[in-house]
Amino acid sequence: MDSNDTPGAAPEEETLQGNSILRIAVAAVLGLIGAVLIWVVTPYNNNYYGLSELSASYLPTGALFLLMILILGVNPLCRRFAPAMVLTRLQLLVVTAILLMASVHPSHGLMRYLPSMIAGGPYHASMRPELAEAYAKIDAPAALFPAEMKAYADVRVSRNYIEELPEGEPIPWRAWIPPTFMWGTLLFFGWLMILGLSMIVFDQWRNREHLPFPLVEALSAPLADPGEGRFLPPIFRTRGFIVGAGVVMVLYLTVGLNKYFPNQVPAFPLKWNLRPAFAGTILQHMHGSLQENRIFFVLFGIAFFMPTRISFSLWFFTVILSVHQVVSILYFPPHNWRAIGDCRTGAMIVMTCFIIWLGRARWKSAGRSLFRPANTEDDKRNRTAMRYFLVGMAGMFAWLVWMRVAPHWALLFVLLAVMAALVSARLVAETGIPYVRLEAATPGILLPFVPTALLSSAVVFFGSIMTTLFATCTRVSPVVIATHVFALDRKGGPRRQVQFSRAMLGVLVIGLLVCGAAHLTLCYRNSSGAQGGGAPAVRGADFIKGSLTTVLKFQQDEYHARTAYDQRPRMLFGGAVAGALYWACLNIPRWPLHPIGLLLADTTAVKQAFGSIFLGWLVKVLVLRYGGGRAERAARPLFIGVIIGEVLATILWALVSGVLAVLELTYEKVDLQPW
Repeated sequence: MDSNDTPGAAPEEETLQGNSILRIAVAAVLGLIGAVLIWVVTPYNNNYYGLSELSASYLPTGALFLLMILILGVNPLCRRFAPAMVLTRLQLLVVTAILLMASVHPSHGLMRYLPSMIAGGPYHASMRPELAEAYAKIDAPAALFPAEMKAYADVRVSRNYIEELPEGEPIPWRAWIPPTFMWGTLLFFGWLMILGLSMIVFDQWRNREHLPFPLVEALSAPLADPGEGRFLPPIFRTRGFIVGAGVVMVLYLTVGLNKYFPNQVPAFPLKWNLRPAFAGTILQHMHGSLQENRIFFVLFGIAFFMPTRISFSLWFFTVILSVHQVVSILYFPPHNWRAIGDCRTGAMIVMTCFIIWLGRARWKSAGRSLFRPANTEDDKRNRTAMRYFLVGMAGMFAWLVWMRVAPHWALLFVLLAVMAALVSARLVAETGIPYVRLEAATPGILLPFVPTALLSSAVVFFGSIMTTLFATCTRVSPVVIATHVFALDRKGGPRRQVQFSRAMLGVLVIGLLVCGAAHLTLCYRNSSGAQGGGAPAVRGADFIKGSLTTVLKFQQDEYHARTAYDQRPRMLFGGAVAGALYWACLNIPRWPLHPIGLLLADTTAVKQAFGSIFLGWLVKVLVLRYGGGRAERAARPLFIGVIIGEVLATILWALVSGVLAVLELTYEKVDLQPW
């Protein structure tokens, strides 16, 4: 259901200028208040109390909770008592854009790792002289870290972050100003590149290639105008939606109650484990996701909105991988578990080439806009997009060169960051899977293939850092958020894309400071979680330790001892298969396999989603076969209900556990979603 087609919907011609400026300012303030809540609450919710993730996907629980308060609480009350204060669809869209982009930083995003990496560098270097000596050969600026990167140096700023600040001592904010500026500069240019890329590719993907954007189905329906005399958007009054959401919420009610009262309330079985049945047979070597899995209703619902070619490919390649695994283990040992990752790397490079080739006319048009008068709104948008993109790339390149990375390697690292952003955005636009993180074709994976003589300590170190910042830290990527905000704004036009891009850039910059301060406060004041869990700062510190260790291995000529087999043939094989599949998709209308299946095979997302995607694909195929397109359209509210029902159930149990945690009562982590 497209909210723009709803009877009584508010006119979409409302812009971010003119008479609407006050309304937009109100929406922006509401969005920023919600963003601050997300930035401050999420670190404590996830890392201190150990509760369910609030912002670890493109359907972030925290953002959707705040949005539902406005849609189901504030707006109905305003319609009843103060009609002039009702938030329009455009205002809700502004709030949605801010809240979604705010979800980039916390949880599995940037701030979970970056402050700990910055603190962890001096911490580990001070205790291990060989790491300090290895880093000294890079000759990078001292301002990258809050303390000296020297053996046995005074690194209380870092040690107190990792181990907890002594009681009564103030947080050393001043020591963090130089590294915040240094790393923030790289991130700012990276975000500028990403937002420019989003504007360039979106028009091609949505209006020319007609990508499905499955997540938009779930996000757009609640934003619709209720219509004259109504209090709730139409989707909440649809029978199919009510049934889908109601059933899911009842099932998850039993799951949550079972967590708190395991002997009194049985949980509805949503998972299966066939490992005991397969033990002692050849099937025990099957891929783990085929032996043990569970149903996630968000993924089940999203699979219904995927093109059948995409959903079929996702589960089919998992089966193929499982067959390969069994045969390899039994008949061609030893089985190389990393081989599929090498295939993904080759597939990602080839897929990038196809994406750019399909959009070559769009790239040419955007490029020409730099050298001709901007007579139309499209021209102005294209010019702004290309300026963002090129300035962002140039800034990243200059930053890396400043860090002593050779220019040709700096250029390669920037291009790989662009590739990771481009492919991530494409994968979510086509599949709708709410959490995708790719590390294929990133510097940390490709550099071990390069002869040692062509590398340097700076190249190895910052190659590892770029992998962390632009792959590991982008499970919730700003490029995906930006393209989906544009997709939600179906009739906004080029001017509004530029305006939204500027707003989202501002949110990213503010979030770097606010969310960063929240993480510093948490880690300096708490060495462990509320229930005695691990230290909140350990993960990022381990990453920087790994980067320093990699540099040390390079200097000791042990850098290329990572695998016991030649990875290049597998990369070439993955690239060849992806190229053949993409060619078939473009030239054979009924061809069933898409290279996305290969690119996502054996990733965390698909391993968890296998069963849900298979069932969603099966249901859609049966509906289309026996009911046709009409039945498929009629079933859409049901599956939107299934998706939102799981989101609402997650919000409910997050609130219950959160309130109990704050009151210092016994609480349980009720995990209803895979992230």
